[in-house]
Amino acid sequence: MHRMLFIFLFISVLTNSCAHKNIIDSVDGKGQSLKINTIFPNEEIQSGKNENENDEEQMEKAIEMAIKKGPDAIRFLSTDLFIKANDASLRGESQLASYLYKNLLKLTPNDLYVQKKYAVELIRIGDLKKSLEFLKEVYEQDPKDESVGLVYAGVLTVVGNRKEARETYSRLIELNKENEEACVFLAKSYSLDNMYNDAFSQLRTCQKYMPKNPLFAYYAGKLRLDKGQAMLAISEFKKALRIKGSYYQAALAIGMIYEQDNKVQKAIENYKHFVDKNEGNNPVLSRLVQLMFAAEKFDEAIPYAEKLSGLEQADLDLKSRLGILYTRKGEYKKAIAVFKEILAVIPTSDQILYDLAYLYQRINDYENSIETYEKISEKSEYYFESIKNISEILHTQALIDESKAQKFMSFVNKYRVNSPDYVRLTMNILLADYYEAKESYKRAIASVEEISEVEGFTNGHKYYLAGLYEKDNEIIKSQELLKDILTDEPDNVDALNYLGYSYIESGSNLDKAFELIRKAVDLSPTDGYIRDSLGWYYYKIGDFKAALKQIIMANKYAPSDHVILKHLGMVYQKLELYDDSVKFLKEAISKCKDKKEKEKIRSFLGEVEAVRMPASGP
Repeated sequence: MHRMLFIFLFISVLTNSCAHKNIIDSVDGKGQSLKINTIFPNEEIQSGKNENENDEEQMEKAIEMAIKKGPDAIRFLSTDLFIKANDASLRGESQLASYLYKNLLKLTPNDLYVQKKYAVELIRIGDLKKSLEFLKEVYEQDPKDESVGLVYAGVLTVVGNRKEARETYSRLIELNKENEEACVFLAKSYSLDNMYNDAFSQLRTCQKYMPKNPLFAYYAGKLRLDKGQAMLAISEFKKALRIKGSYYQAALAIGMIYEQDNKVQKAIENYKHFVDKNEGNNPVLSRLVQLMFAAEKFDEAIPYAEKLSGLEQADLDLKSRLGILYTRKGEYKKAIAVFKEILAVIPTSDQILYDLAYLYQRINDYENSIETYEKISEKSEYYFESIKNISEILHTQALIDESKAQKFMSFVNKYRVNSPDYVRLTMNILLADYYEAKESYKRAIASVEEISEVEGFTNGHKYYLAGLYEKDNEIIKSQELLKDILTDEPDNVDALNYLGYSYIESGSNLDKAFELIRKAVDLSPTDGYIRDSLGWYYYKIGDFKAALKQIIMANKYAPSDHVILKHLGMVYQKLELYDDSVKFLKEAISKCKDKKEKEKIRSFLGEVEAVRMPASGP
């Protein structure tokens, strides 16, 4: 461990305390109560032992007996006590260790090393006052022991005697001008008493003696932050980086200042500048990736996340984020590889299984997608979402291949009854869509009507149902449902347009149709489909020039819609502009995917072409 880090960690224990406990409650490394016969197996002590005597009385008798017997007995008992004390210390049992060191000092009162060990354990159990007594004595006997001096000064600082602590730090610096710990702690002590000028002066002095050490500039930056001087702090941190370009603590400190000021881009640039020059620095690279995620700079984050993933092979959370980045960017095969790598470590992760299955679904690898979704536990929060997604895959397959329709039907019927409402809604709408594609409109209508009372049935579902009614020639039902939507949402432009168009097509209530469509145009003037409805209204009342103006605009906003193209061709035909009519009718045929509709347009095209052909001569 770096020495400076050790000192910081050691000083941190000064503020910790623990309750005292009797030695009889302590245990040795084997989990057994610590009995005196394990320390000093003396027959005289054992034979005279009273059952009412506790371990402490036995310890006192053992020490007294060893002293009476002379150096060999003292050496034997002290060695055993030291071994057990040291073992207790290593296991973190400071209460036991301090008890043993205290008794060891009765045998070797002048042993400075044992005194130091005892002082450390006293600090760990929170007995700073007694520790200070030992540290002072040890330090005065050996003032050149820098480690003892630092701990002594640290305890002085904690107990509030900062003046004496500063004197101790100063003596350590006089003894060794390159004692970086003493320099920093002395500056810190000055700052605790608001003596910032002295603190900065001390750091500058230390910097002169250690010009290649970035610690002092870095610490000066921290003190500037304490004073609320953010820009001066950044200047100090940058100085630390000039001294040592790989000093990542300074780069992190600069970035955090920018982040706290909501200067996210500056923070990102700071981190990027550092990691581009210091490849392999995990702390800054990790912070950069986290910040890019938070700022939703996903594409920019990918190369850095890849670097970090390479450095942190076991960081599954990072790998998951990288997989998400690839997904967002559309690099699905890379994302799949990452998620499969994670599953190799945690094969039952519902989150990763779901993400992987969804990726397979995105690339139309339906077999692997379904297989992966099916691995998700029924107890998982992703279970019903997985069921919903499987039904969507089976629906797609059924529309393409009639032989797979039965599998789709069976799956949907299995889950659309006893599933949560949102799953039932999805299942029934998919079923309705399948029936609609097969022109079985009554079955499609029945599937939607079945869920009309289910929670989550929205005006969007009503709108779809209205369209099914119209296709089944139940025009009145369709119009009534659209009116119901408009009662709820008077400005629903889709319902306004649909109802108006329905009135036009049925040849009833044309004035109301105009009112509805005009309102829809006002609410959504760049919607090509609504513009087309307005043009179609003008066509129906015989105002072909007004119709042409609206449908040209409709074609501008929706240039590939075959219905709008057909309407254009029909308007031009009425205006006797046959070449234009033929042009748009042919384009409508090329854009239309419905065979029946395509034949209708082709038939009308034939009529137009017949009219525009010049009369044949005799």
